[in-house]
Amino acid sequence: MNTFYVNKSQFNENKVYIDGDDYHHIKNVLRIKQNEMVYVCDNDAQKYDAKLIEYKDNRAIFEVQKSNSKPSELNCRVTLYQGIPKFDKMDYIIQKTTELGVNTIVPVDMQYSIAKIKANSDNKISRWNKIAKEASSQSRKANCTYCFRAY
Repeated sequence: MNTFYVNKSQFNENKVYIDGDDYHHIKNVLRIKQNEMVYVCDNDAQKYDAKLIEYKDNRAIFEVQKSNSKPSELNCRVTLYQGIPKFDKMDYIIQKTTELGVNTIVPVDMQYSIAKIKANSDNKISRWNKIAKEASSQSRKANCTYCFRAY
């Protein structure tokens, strides 16, 4: 089943409302049909089984069926301090380490590294967060929180 990450504010009683990029992905890419099941994870890493009810007002509306308590996380938290590599290798590192179970990835500017994190790297950080979210979804992890800051 597919996994989608939502905020607590997207829950209303036993319904979940998904919009934006995830809505487009659900409706146009995956083409999930009415009554199909997916996993929905909230900010507290709680996983739910949810059934698609309908598409309405550019939102996918799911009904929560039950809380899924199967552990999909490691027993410990893993933090990776990663020196910044050249080109787009960091994207690949984030993707694969997230799939393996790393909880926190901290990019580090090394003294002798050619690549550096610039002060205004908001676009790069949002890209890394998107890659981490997609990799978490791919590996069916319940937690999708990452720390991207330079040291």
